[in-house]
Amino acid sequence: MGGRLRDFRVALHIVQVLVLFSLLGVIANQMWYSASLDTEYTVGKPAGAGIEIDLVVDQDSADGKIHINGFFTWLNWQNARNDNSIAGETYSSEVELTPLSELQQSIPVMVKIAAALSIFLFVLNMYQLKNRWLIGLILNGLVFWILISLIILAPLGYIGDFDFEQSSNRETMVHQSTEYSYDLKYGSAELDFKTTGFDLGLVNYSELDEIIANPPGIDHPSYIEMEGKMVVIQGKFVSQLTVFWMIFFLLAPLGLSLAERAQIECPQQI
Repeated sequence: MGGRLRDFRVALHIVQVLVLFSLLGVIANQMWYSASLDTEYTVGKPAGAGIEIDLVVDQDSADGKIHINGFFTWLNWQNARNDNSIAGETYSSEVELTPLSELQQSIPVMVKIAAALSIFLFVLNMYQLKNRWLIGLILNGLVFWILISLIILAPLGYIGDFDFEQSSNRETMVHQSTEYSYDLKYGSAELDFKTTGFDLGLVNYSELDEIIANPPGIDHPSYIEMEGKMVVIQGKFVSQLTVFWMIFFLLAPLGLSLAERAQIECPQQI
């Protein structure tokens, strides 16, 4: 029984090595994820105007396309607005997003380290050296972090490449609210949202204070609604890597460890 468990573990480490070395080539040549954002004003002065953004990201680039719908509608809206505004809230955010450009460099390095660790773990197992479980734990955690980086950090990292430092502390929208719903699927995520509010630029100065204090109702000329959808689709290899991690880096090593422990404890119970 002990020999069979050892053979299973050797075979497992061989599979891990093959998976990680295959990942080295795949991550360099295939798409990491694609994303799209589609927004449109549906109610109010800018109704019909909107923007569509399509993005494709791989190891070397982030190619984006932007299409503006209803440009003249948006232009007429801006020309009809006045300069009404109120002081905006000031706040500081402690959340820092890792830029995509950094992740495009660090993720391939992490894959190379994981591949090297898998070879090292294979050698340790061949010679039955002690404390090899620690290397296995590090390898498992590293592959998991590669997945987190590809699935979560990389899409957010595209935003981290931009500087959103405000040039003004004034706001022109009041009584804003946002409703959203999301749908998480295997290999993709969708976010639908709707934002409503009142544009102070479309408010007469005589009623400005009253509207700032109390929303006037959706029939007011300053009322605006915007709807949108964001879709993120992971590269096919990311979904496959998720399955491989669960089987070959988490469940299979755990099952072998439990079997080996049961083999050691069984004679003591007899």
